[in-house]
Amino acid sequence: MEKCDLKLTLAAFVLLMSMSIVATSGNQKHQQGSGVDRITEITLASGNEDGTITLRSNGSSQWFHRTADSSGRVGEYIGSVRGGDFQRLAQKAADLRLFELPVRMNRAYIVANRTFRLSVTRDGERHEVLADDTAATELKEFRVAVREAAGRVRWRRGASGVKGLLHGPSFDATGELLPTEHPLAHTLMVVRDPTYNSAVALVDTDGEGRFDVSLPPGTYILQANQTRFGVRSGESVPEPITVSPGKYLSVRMRFHPRSK
Repeated sequence: MEKCDLKLTLAAFVLLMSMSIVATSGNQKHQQGSGVDRITEITLASGNEDGTITLRSNGSSQWFHRTADSSGRVGEYIGSVRGGDFQRLAQKAADLRLFELPVRMNRAYIVANRTFRLSVTRDGERHEVLADDTAATELKEFRVAVREAAGRVRWRRGASGVKGLLHGPSFDATGELLPTEHPLAHTLMVVRDPTYNSAVALVDTDGEGRFDVSLPPGTYILQANQTRFGVRSGESVPEPITVSPGKYLSVRMRFHPRSK
């Protein structure tokens, strides 16, 4: 009788171990099949002050603020995302199968700052979905999750950029250029992408005409824009600049009005 009980106990033990192995194997296959371990980058780009948040599986992360946020940050900020945070986001992206969604618009985008773009890079290929506040709840929850993960990163300014002084003549109330020159305080500086001429970053000079913005290495167009009454432009002649890795380019820029 005791031998029979022992055989039954051993048989039950073997059965339980087999079930455990099968379950573990099944979970691993599910994770591999869902593509979690193949997702290397997640990006959230918003039309508002959120800017563009990029989180990567290797921990390196970037937050680029096109305009100053509530803390006054503008330009490139870098940091390290927590491994657990990225894995949870990757799992959410896999569950939502974001890499299978087409780029789509849920309605006409009248208010640009309400739009957002989610990008997932899997196996070296980037997949995007464009949405706004009318998007499915799951997409909006994913957007919140990306923001929350970014909020736990300790961000620091990028190691390169441009800084300097803007000086030159200003305009009077009639829109005419004054003959005197001085530092141009509280003037909008626009950093543009030379390929598409799109505004990469917007920053105001301080009370002494100085400006400072962190940028990834590359070639840009720098342009000042004064408030000007009348129909003619208050823009300066664009100036090309090159930002080198690990350095802040120092410039002294004179305002040359751009005629139209």
